[in-house]
Amino acid sequence: MEQHCYDYHDDFDAEGDLNLLDLKFDPKDPRNLAIWKDVFYRVEDGEMPPKKKKRPQAGRMAAFLKSLEEPLIEAEKADLRLNGRVHSRRLTQEEYEYSLHDILCVDIPLGDYLAAESSGGFDNKADGQQLSHFHLDGYLRAAGASLDEAFKRAREGDQKFKKDYSPAALTKNGSGNYRGPQLF
Repeated sequence: MEQHCYDYHDDFDAEGDLNLLDLKFDPKDPRNLAIWKDVFYRVEDGEMPPKKKKRPQAGRMAAFLKSLEEPLIEAEKADLRLNGRVHSRRLTQEEYEYSLHDILCVDIPLGDYLAAESSGGFDNKADGQQLSHFHLDGYLRAAGASLDEAFKRAREGDQKFKKDYSPAALTKNGSGNYRGPQLF
């Protein structure tokens, strides 16, 4: 690092707002760990040191990566032991139906295909969600029905709808402010 990194990433230059000279390895600090992961991946991908600059020999670069990789893996394992894995989420019945409507431009009701949600507060919290084969089957059947409708509309086109209203019919709105054409 002294020969290839400190000239560009020290307390004077700090290119990319990165000062490696003063940056200690502290895996308990999430921001510090993220910086070191970024350093690792950029060196591993060949971005750093830049190809136009003098680069270390492949063996030295591999040794650097190995020396950094093991502590990064240990930090990830410690975080996993402390915080556990992220709970998986799925779309709720309503979110899934709206998503299919938006993506495929269909407006058929899909609630009958989808398994009922568990009632117990917020349905979109990962802790309260379950994913059973009933949910998966319902999602697939709803997607199939939506695709069938989308292909039908693509082949046959949308049905034309037209209805004529007389000015008098538009004035019979019951209450509220009238916003139709003015009748004289």
